[in-house]
Amino acid sequence: MGTLIAAVVIAAACYGIIPAIGAFGVRRSWRLFRQSLSRLSFAPYLSYRAVRSLEKGERLEYRFFGSLEAIQGDDTIWLRSPDLSVAVDMRKVSVFMIPASIPREGAERDDASGAPNVEQRRDIFNEETPERIPWKTLFSLPAGTQVFVGGLVEAEGGTALFKSTPEVPITVIIFDGDRNSMLRRCIWSGRQRNEYWNRLTPGSITLGFAALSVLLLGNVQAGGPRAVTLLVLELALMPIIALMPPGIVFVFGYTRLWKRARNLRADRDLLALPLRYFPAATKPPRSIVLPDGELYVYRTILPSEVPVLAGTVPMRIASPSVAGFADTFSWFGAAGASSEGTSASGPATAALRRPADPMAEYLIIPGDPIELSLACKEKARLFEILAGTVFTLGIAINAVLGFILLVALIK
Repeated sequence: MGTLIAAVVIAAACYGIIPAIGAFGVRRSWRLFRQSLSRLSFAPYLSYRAVRSLEKGERLEYRFFGSLEAIQGDDTIWLRSPDLSVAVDMRKVSVFMIPASIPREGAERDDASGAPNVEQRRDIFNEETPERIPWKTLFSLPAGTQVFVGGLVEAEGGTALFKSTPEVPITVIIFDGDRNSMLRRCIWSGRQRNEYWNRLTPGSITLGFAALSVLLLGNVQAGGPRAVTLLVLELALMPIIALMPPGIVFVFGYTRLWKRARNLRADRDLLALPLRYFPAATKPPRSIVLPDGELYVYRTILPSEVPVLAGTVPMRIASPSVAGFADTFSWFGAAGASSEGTSASGPATAALRRPADPMAEYLIIPGDPIELSLACKEKARLFEILAGTVFTLGIAINAVLGFILLVALIK
């Protein structure tokens, strides 16, 4: 009995508990990544004027979009924008490489309504997780690569230098495509596809198999009960048994349900993304001054006003499982003179336009973003519970069938 208890403890720890600890860790790390980007969106954009105003020894937080100009030595890169070159100290920095967007034909048109310029997130956003690469393992990058960097800046010899500190590491992102979509692509894809499979999982499974094999060998040599031997053998082979028919069907079901939950969590974050500028207690119309001095506005419009804006303002629609009839639409954008010369008289009647800040969104959301985001959160939790139930059921069925098979095969 002691051997069997030890085997169950080893299997539970190595096949379940340790990968689960890694899963919580990897989910937390990606959540911190998304939160750091949201925080950096409040930082001022680094300009020549800001560099000139930095005093010696002073460090302030800025963000910067630029293209790779040169690599100096092993640990410094130079980025250039139309009016400024900055240096980035890459020592002990990891670079995030954002997957390329993958637009498909007709991706900007809603299949159901035919309304143009509707975001189809599963069409225009790659679902691959961003690649995190330590700088010291990157041998080269082509000149002109688009880079976003955010963090503390200090003036060194009249040059701006982004440099990490133990408390505030810099964030470096390599991306392609439109910089206006960089933030939402990071928010969408910045999460593990399957948290169970993380850096702890391969070693943990290997360790569990090895430990259970030693336990199995000891039980056989000691002439232990046949039933215990078969149960320990089954526990050792559980990672393989779980993927055999009919359990593989449940694994596929788990994968599909977990993907739905992941997409709903991404929907949750995208719908709430423009709300980060506004206190939750206030109601629209709301307005706030962005770091570059623009007035950013959140106002509601009636459904009758939407056709006038169709084709000019992107529309972000929640997942069909949570979206319902919208009696009002939420419009986010910068107030002021538009490209057609229209000027705003106030947040409630503002003629909005795309902000100059590439991290401030310009879009319409059918319905209340807060309610939709909360609905996505609850729906995601439901799908996670369903996914876990399906996975557990598949393992239980295969465990029973696997034991019966082992009894028949091993005399």
